[in-house]
Amino acid sequence: MTEDRELTPEELKAKIVELESALAAARRLTDGSEQSETETQKRLKGWLTDDEGNPSSIRLLSVASFGAAVAFGAMIAIGDVGTDRLELVIYFIVGAFAPKAVQKFAEKRPK
Repeated sequence: MTEDRELTPEELKAKIVELESALAAARRLTDGSEQSETETQKRLKGWLTDDEGNPSSIRLLSVASFGAAVAFGAMIAIGDVGTDRLELVIYFIVGAFAPKAVQKFAEKRPK
């Protein structure tokens, strides 16, 4: 418990110095954690996150569809699959880019 007496000027200065050092230590801890969160968020931003850093299922599906298009295109180029499957590659490419374009159009707000 604290005492209900007045502090002398020296005690008051000592308390102020103590509180300022505690505040500085807390700021250092907070600044460090905020900085590491920012670095972590920067690392997480990439192919599968939107502009705000949130996970995006549309981007995941687009990347998967594009990967399938590349895989089928490679199989056609190698000769494992006939060229009659070329339309499948085109469908996968359209499937990779069209949903994201439609989403951007739908999210666009008139100002």
